[in-house]
Amino acid sequence: MTTPLHRLRDLRRTMARFLFIASTVSIISGVFMWIGGNDYWKSLASQFVIWGLIDIVFAMLGVRQYLRADRTPESETASREEFAEAGSLLKSLRFNNGLNLVWVSTGFVLLVWGSVVMSAGLLGHATGVLFQGGLLMWLDLTFAGRLSVISSKQSESTES
Repeated sequence: MTTPLHRLRDLRRTMARFLFIASTVSIISGVFMWIGGNDYWKSLASQFVIWGLIDIVFAMLGVRQYLRADRTPESETASREEFAEAGSLLKSLRFNNGLNLVWVSTGFVLLVWGSVVMSAGLLGHATGVLFQGGLLMWLDLTFAGRLSVISSKQSESTES
């Protein structure tokens, strides 16, 4: 039987790995878009590379945290500490989701503006911000939901 702590560790591992893979794909995609691309593709490429580099830093922090947790034996103390960290992570994911909404809205405004002024570069940046902000919004919502479920099950098991 898996414990709530085991499920929490699995989720954190999945989150960090997914973000690491998505960041790497974003950076590599950006490099390929840049090669031989016009203003649209070069602008889109720059967004993919910049967001990928930022996200990979967060992914590496997540990897470091889950490796540290994996080396810690399961115990009541470890469970309390890791679920306290999970509460902070949940707050962070919810806050980030608000920021993601700002990014997606900004991308939409840039898309409209780029269409009005007929700027391929601006349209490329807009598409990149919309895509990357939307991906992070989906990611944050998905993992916040799963983390919330695991945390609530932990609360139920400690109350009984």
